[in-house]
Amino acid sequence: RNGTAAAAAAAASVTTMCLLAASLTVMTASPPPPSSSSSPSSSASSASSASPPLSRATPTLASPSPPSPPTARQGELPLLYFGVDYYPEQWPREMIEEDLRRIRHELGADVIRIGEFSWHLIEPSNGRFDFEFWDHVLEAAKSAGLKVMFGTPTATMPAWLANGYPEVLSHDVDGRPRVFGGRRQYSFNSVLFRQYAARVTNKLLKRYGGERNIFAWQIDNEFGHEGSEDDYSPSSAAAWHVWLSWKYGKNITDLNQRWGNIFWSQTYNAFEEVPMPQRTITQHNPALLVDWRRFRSESIRLFLDEQSTVVRHFAWEGGQVTHNYPGGFFSKSMDFEVLSKHLDFVSYDNYPVWGGLEKPLPPAWVAMSLDIARSMLRAEDGRGRR
Repeated sequence: RNGTAAAAAAAASVTTMCLLAASLTVMTASPPPPSSSSSPSSSASSASSASPPLSRATPTLASPSPPSPPTARQGELPLLYFGVDYYPEQWPREMIEEDLRRIRHELGADVIRIGEFSWHLIEPSNGRFDFEFWDHVLEAAKSAGLKVMFGTPTATMPAWLANGYPEVLSHDVDGRPRVFGGRRQYSFNSVLFRQYAARVTNKLLKRYGGERNIFAWQIDNEFGHEGSEDDYSPSSAAAWHVWLSWKYGKNITDLNQRWGNIFWSQTYNAFEEVPMPQRTITQHNPALLVDWRRFRSESIRLFLDEQSTVVRHFAWEGGQVTHNYPGGFFSKSMDFEVLSKHLDFVSYDNYPVWGGLEKPLPPAWVAMSLDIARSMLRAEDGRGRR
């Protein structure tokens, strides 16, 4: 650490929190009863005309009823928080108090962001939960005068889940499962993964949702970064066919006509015949490629909806919901405006230098990225307040 505990403990990235929202609406739909088994329970939500009927993992919430929606927020958010990403689990435990003291009083930060990569620490084996470490960190942060943004840990599934249930893994364009290692190896369309993700988030929020020093909850981490939303698994194939059937009103003839499938004899007799855009000779139908991108975005939206429902169910009325989008917006298959409607404010990970770059990104590129992040959540659409 070269004698600089606080600076080393704080990650180099800065989360730019654009407070771009209007009035908060707390979700009040009654949840299903909890499962008594160690494996998450499965419950399918009915489809509506407003949302595609992809397979959904209804979160298992343990509270008998959701909190009453507040008439107004308690307290005002400051215009700007100054904070750092802090990963105390990566350092000796005896350094935590000194780190936090220096972060608050020497660096002058107001906020730490924690927890987003700690699934195994929270659930070291299937169904066994341990919060002792984060109990200590949260109490130490409060004593140091630091507010907390807590990240749900679903971006880094534990090895026991990936190895015990390989169907939760996403597949690359050649149909090969992405093996455990790195991060975000999960399939957004794996119902089993979403059940486990709902369970760990449920346990986390039951434990800390009422903690008023936690001012915000970050859902997952950097959706779609490093190609993680591009999934060709069997789960994704099944959901793709369901989504197409919904979009085209269960009418394969309509799909054929709209896509111009008479060209090169690409006409289909059933939605199950429509391929995912894996490698082929020349290229796939451009209309298929556009719909594939829309489908990928909708898959992320459903996951975000499920996770934010759990968070809002247990979080105190001042606890807001955000997601930290990565850069490279134009390479992502996500409708950022639609996704951001689930958030109280938008966060953006601003890395002027990253991924082995020899030089920082041009200032104009950084400015453009911040403009894009600011545009994701219109005041009239958001759940929070400007």
